[in-house]
Order: sequence, then C-alpha cells, then structure tokens
Amino acid sequence: MATASELRRWGGNTSHDFFNVKPVGVGVESGFGALVLEMGIVGLILWVVMSVAILFAAWKVIKKLKGSPWFPLGFVIFWYAFVMFFPATFAGIQAYEDFLLNAYLWLLLGVLFRLPSIGLSAQFAANAPAPEAARRWRWIR
Repeated sequence: MATASELRRWGGNTSHDFFNVKPVGVGVESGFGALVLEMGIVGLILWVVMSVAILFAAWKVIKKLKGSPWFPLGFVIFWYAFVMFFPATFAGIQAYEDFLLNAYLWLLLGVLFRLPSIGLSAQFAANAPAPEAARRWRWIR
C-alpha cells in the first residue's frame, strides 16, 4: 500500500488533502450509489431531475421530427442519451465519466436540438426559386 507522501507525489488523494477531508472508506458498484457517495442524496436527486428534463425536452424535439427524414437520426440520439443517463449510469458511473462517450453525448444532444431548424432550412433550400442569373442563361443548356 502506498503511503500518503507517495500518493501526493503520484497525484492521488490531493483533493482530500486540500480540503482536509478523510477519504471515503467504502465503495459502490452502482453509478447512482457513486453519485450518492460523491454528492449526497441531493446530488442524486439533481442528477435524476437533470436527466429527466433533458430527455423530456429531447422527446418533444423527436415528436416534432416525426414523419421527416431526420426522425431516425433524432431517435437514435435520444436513445443514446437515455442509455447513458439511466441504464449505463445504473451499471456504473464509468460510462458517463468516459471522456469520449460524454463528449459524444453532449455534442449529439446539441445536434438533436438543432435538427428541426436544419430540416426546415433544407426544405426551404429545395423550394427556393432559382437565382436570377441561372434563369437568364437557361437557354444555353
């Protein structure tokens, strides 16, 4: 077992030393349990409220996209967010703490909330009248 000075040299336990708090002697395997250990019951409640709020807002966007070609993409992003927030977090907090998965989660949620306007801009571009120069030189083709 490493001594306290070795841990400081390696970078471990520095937050416990800085705040003069003893490290938690127990560990849990559930992600929700880890949230309770790290942030308390209030942190767990805030996590669940945040997750439900994000998924509820994402579902409203999915309902707007129903029937459009963007619906499958939006639904997959919604499903990924749901899996990351609930089943993966229940299994362990590691999936959420993985930088790559977390970056994809927030990037794709941004894409999801932008999809309705992307769909509208693509629809308007398809229905837009041809530019004046293209109309003038149409006889050349």
